[in-house]
Amino acid sequence: MTVLIFALFLLLLLILSLRKRRCRVISVFGSRGIAETELSPEGIVLIDGEAFLARSSVELPRGTCVTVVGTDGPLLLVQQEG
Repeated sequence: MTVLIFALFLLLLLILSLRKRRCRVISVFGSRGIAETELSPEGIVLIDGEAFLARSSVELPRGTCVTVVGTDGPLLLVQQEG
């Protein structure tokens, strides 16, 4: 009986964790960040101190300020600010 309760508890934690991840991607839409690596066209951007894989339609050097304009699967789509 204890094992069943523990297994259900772990399942609940897994579901909540996955739900948070989906919301996090939606919540970064429109966020501003900085290119941690060169985006040529893919690289890493930092948003609120957290690293994300990102893609840009043009090559951007490291340190460029970017805005999230969408997603493509696990990648954030970004463009240069301004």
